[in-house]
Amino acid sequence: MSDRKKRPNRKRPAKAAFTLIVLILAFFLLPWPSIRSAVLRAAIPLGLPREGALEIDVTGRCLLAGREVVVKASADGVLHYLVRSGEWVRAGTPICVIRSHETREVLEEALRERKEEIQAFDRENSEKVEEARQKLLDAYREAGRELVEASRANALPDLALRKDREARVLSACAEIAELRDFLESCEERRGAILREIALLEQALSWAEVTVPAPEAGVFYRQVDGLEGRYDGIREPSAADIRVSLDEALRPRWQRPVDGDRVSAGQILGKIVPEETVEFFLPIPTEDRPSLRQGQTVTLRTSAAAFPARIDRVIDGKPPGYSVIIGTLETGLTGTEGFSRYLDITLVASSARGLIVPSSALVHKNGTTGLLVVQKTVAQFRPVEVILVKGNEAVVRGIAPEAQIVLRGWAFLEGKRVR
Repeated sequence: MSDRKKRPNRKRPAKAAFTLIVLILAFFLLPWPSIRSAVLRAAIPLGLPREGALEIDVTGRCLLAGREVVVKASADGVLHYLVRSGEWVRAGTPICVIRSHETREVLEEALRERKEEIQAFDRENSEKVEEARQKLLDAYREAGRELVEASRANALPDLALRKDREARVLSACAEIAELRDFLESCEERRGAILREIALLEQALSWAEVTVPAPEAGVFYRQVDGLEGRYDGIREPSAADIRVSLDEALRPRWQRPVDGDRVSAGQILGKIVPEETVEFFLPIPTEDRPSLRQGQTVTLRTSAAAFPARIDRVIDGKPPGYSVIIGTLETGLTGTEGFSRYLDITLVASSARGLIVPSSALVHKNGTTGLLVVQKTVAQFRPVEVILVKGNEAVVRGIAPEAQIVLRGWAFLEGKRVR
């Protein structure tokens, strides 16, 4: 009996171990779904797309340089304007007169040259003009005869004869048009010389020089020295544009007034002939969006937005910089002393829709899509990518409330993600 009491009870430790194992399993297995969900959330980020818009844009300061034609003094003397600043003029309209006795010799020489020109013109073309006039009369008679014959042929069943008569009428009309064009061009040239002679004779009588408008447009007296600087330049450098922008920030205005004594070649004003203006935007090449010639873009300022068209893009002048050149569909006319520069945001493209991280996009068999969570599993859903900007993209093809995998790991397709 005493030996039985001293023998250890081996069932107790085993029972305790079994109880401990049951408790441990219960601790881990009962909350396993929550633990699994927490692990999946930490490892696989999920989220919802947001509605909004993305823009591909670049911001900078651009130079405005519409086509402008300067008006210069053709002689020394005292200035007297004939038109107001801001007034629209036709080509050839007298802008101002310069009165000076020193100009008489210049006027007399110009008058002599024009008279010699009209004499030479008459010697060279008088016989041609008379011959053309006679041919024109003959052509009118011939066209009349052919027209009568064509009218008669129309009543006949002979189709070939009708076509032949019609061809003769057309030929006679073409000859008439050609002769009339020649005579009109001769008369126009001769009339232009005679008008110049009359103007020179009148100016000579007053001992003054009339300065005509070189083109039609709006005349302005005030100039800043940047007029016409980029006319005809196909590839201006970004450095030159920045120098011009510095000048535009501190313009040196010139504005002659009546009674000023001017010298030959001095700028008296300018004419703005067109209602469009070019903009030149210098930027680092790395910031330049993708643009194509003829593309329509938007120039946005702090006050308004304007449509514009891209004309060309110059890269590498100097290396690392680009110049975006386009046409702004608004004119420089209407104000004197307009600003040459503009702080803008050029919007190359924009799109509105569902915005997702670009890292969420998955490529499968040439198709782009997203991993959309259906119940607890990630399923591939094709989408249309409208625009990508940096780490975001605008897509179309999923519902706004669809939960997506924010990291586009293709191996997650068909796997449980929550």
